[in-house]
This record gives sequence, structure tokens and C-alpha cells, in this order.
Amino acid sequence: MKKKGFTLIELLAVCAIIFMISSVVYANIVVEPRNQANDAHAQVEVAEVAKAIKTKALDGNPPRNYVGGTVSSRTTPAREGTDSYNRSMQELVNGKFYPEIPTSPDGESYFYFYDEAKNEGVFGAILKSKRENRSSNNGCIVSNGKSCSVNEDLFDSDNKFAIIFKSIGLGECGQANGATYSTDSAPTGNLCNNGIESIPTAGQSGWSWECLGETTATCSASFESGETFAGECGSGNGQTYSENTPPPSETLCNFGTATVPVNNNEGSWVWECSGLTPASCSANLTLEDNTVASCGPIQEQLWPNGSGMPQESDLCSTGESNNFNFIPFEGSFDSIGNWVDGNYEWSCSYTNSSQENNNVSCFARTGIPASNYACGPTNGSLVYPQSISSSLSEDNLCNSNDLTSSNFNGYGWNWTCNYNNVDHACSATWYDGGYHEGVWDFGY
Repeated sequence: MKKKGFTLIELLAVCAIIFMISSVVYANIVVEPRNQANDAHAQVEVAEVAKAIKTKALDGNPPRNYVGGTVSSRTTPAREGTDSYNRSMQELVNGKFYPEIPTSPDGESYFYFYDEAKNEGVFGAILKSKRENRSSNNGCIVSNGKSCSVNEDLFDSDNKFAIIFKSIGLGECGQANGATYSTDSAPTGNLCNNGIESIPTAGQSGWSWECLGETTATCSASFESGETFAGECGSGNGQTYSENTPPPSETLCNFGTATVPVNNNEGSWVWECSGLTPASCSANLTLEDNTVASCGPIQEQLWPNGSGMPQESDLCSTGESNNFNFIPFEGSFDSIGNWVDGNYEWSCSYTNSSQENNNVSCFARTGIPASNYACGPTNGSLVYPQSISSSLSEDNLCNSNDLTSSNFNGYGWNWTCNYNNVDHACSATWYDGGYHEGVWDFGY
């Protein structure tokens, strides 16, 4: 009798059952305990953050709302991870009310909102664990310990700032989704049935926003019939940015999708805000000055005695000299015959466009160059006819007594003196003499 195996449909059914069981087991054994731990951490930290916000609010300066990098009114909470959230929380850090920008375990659960008109604010967290695994307050706590129902926006009437935890569930678009609005008037109400709404932004065909929850819903509304969408430059237009820091993305366009800002090599950042009528935008560009301080041409060189003080151009090639000092010491000859009897020491400093103050230490030696020391007393003098024999004697030509060459050039004498195996050029000039048809007139 022939054995009958499993059919393909039976195998697929078994696989599907195993997959469903695995998903349930994974969600309960791995995901749910992790969510519970994250929620417990969030409730503790949100209470600490709210306390810091209240402390800052005592002087009438709670963290402000931000839109596009500038202080502005908001109608929706700023979500964790956005520039608006980070800027609001940075005020706590700058004022030393909290050590760092609050970050939830999953990096997206916290939110902050301040209603300037009502002087009311809320800092909260989205809880993601199952409700039956939470306390009886069902996931909502305000700062005075009062419990509330899920999704209810309650504030502490005494201190104006609530500690509120919301179990939002799945993000869900509201009645504004699929409706029609003018290009000049963004939808403001009925954006989400469930979840935290983002600020609507205009695109090619209409408005779009998100409802953030355990899952995020993407929502949209159309422009009114006959209206055309025109690109519009954002707050970065006309501002000034450095060559290494283009305008932030949130400042590029009020309406439309921004192209990547580029340096046009004419002193501007340029970009476009797309639309049926694109907008051309630009910002001033300042060149980065990365210049560093550097020592001048006499660095590590010998500055001859009797030459006066070095000038600024001698001391620093870039920057300004500071702390100039002369340090004398007992003189000695160096390896090439220079007589060295002291050091000049100083520093050069330069502040570049990054306000980075660069400093460099410099020095030069002082003394008598080997060429001056090797040449005898006749070097650089006038030779008189009556003293020619003594002036041009080898003893007066070279201190080192090592005359290596000499010649007469029609105006005076040139010779070299070897000192420490280095030839040094020396010279002397005739006194009031002239060469006339092969005869020297010595002037007497």
C-alpha cells in the first residue's frame, strides 16, 4: 500500500500556525517585557524633567517653543528627535536645570508643548506596554499625583506644568485627512483621531502630516480646486552662514521641497523650493579663515649683534608677536663658527574666524655671524695707498689665518677666509682711486 504524504496546503497551514504562535510568544516574552522596562524608565525620567521645567518656570521663563530653528508659537507638541524638541530641551541644559537633553529608551517617546496664551505646558511620554500590565491610573499621571483617563490632556493648575503619560495606541488620521484646504491656510484641527500630530507641511499636491503612536499614520489633504502651489523660501533666505555650515534644512522652505544648498562660488548658498512656481533662494556665505599663527623668517636663525631690534615682520609671518624677551648667556662658537651669546624668545598669536586662538612659540639666536668673525679687520674697510701693504696682509685679511682666494675687481679686493671648513666672503674698497688707461690714479 502506497504511503500518502502531506499536501502543500497542509504544509503551508502548519507553517502559518507556527509563525503565528512564534509571533505571539515573541511579543509576550521579548517585546512586552522590553516595553514595560522602557515605560518604567520613561515615567521616572519624565517626572524628573517636569520638575526641572517647573523650576525654570518659577522665574517666568519656561522652555520656549521652536519652529524652523527660531522661537515661535506652536499648536502641536514637539516630538523627541526633532530640532524643535532639542532646542526647547537645550534651554534646560544651558540653564543647568537638567544635565542633558532628555532621551527616551526608544528615542521617540517623549514630547513637549508650551501654550503661551494659557501659560500651560506639558512634558510627557508615550507608553507602549499593554494597559493591563500598568498601574490603575491607566497610564496617565499629572504632577500633583492625580490620576486621569487615557488621552486626557490635564495640567497641574498650581504649577502649570503637567507630568503626563499617554498610552496613545496606534496613530490614526483625523477628519482633516482627505479634505481640501487653501495653499495659504494649513489644516489646524481634526488632524489625528489618535496619536501626536506633526505640523502640516505643503507639498506638490497638498498638505501632509503624521499621527505618531505605536505605529505612525501618514495623512494628507488636497489644495482647493484651481489653486496652484508656489514654492516659498524659508527663514534661512537672506541669512549668513559659513562655507562649511549650509543653512539648516528646516530653514530652507516655508512651502515646497528644498534642493540641497550649494556654494555658487560667488559668495552665496543657493537652493530652490519646488512647486508649480519654484522659488529661488539664497543665503550669504562667509569664507572660513583657518589661518594659524606662524613664526617669522628669523625663526631659529642668527640675529647679528648691533643690528638693532627685530621688526614685527621679522618675528611673525602670521599673527602678532607677544612676550618678546632676550635671554643672554655665556658666548660660544657653534658648529659652523657663529659666535652665539643669547636667545630672543617670543610667541605669535592669531585668532581665526572660528575664534580659535592659535599660538606658536618662536626663538632666534643672537651673536656674531661666522663670516664676520672669520674675515679680518680689513673686511668692509677702505684701503689707503699708503697702507696697502699692511691692509692686504694675510693677518688683516683673515682672523682665521686661512686665506683661500683673493682677487682685485677694479674697485677693490675680494677674498675668502676658511673657518671651520666653511669659506666666508670678505671684501675691501680702494680709497678715492680710479683706473685710467691701464694706470691707477691713487689721488695723491
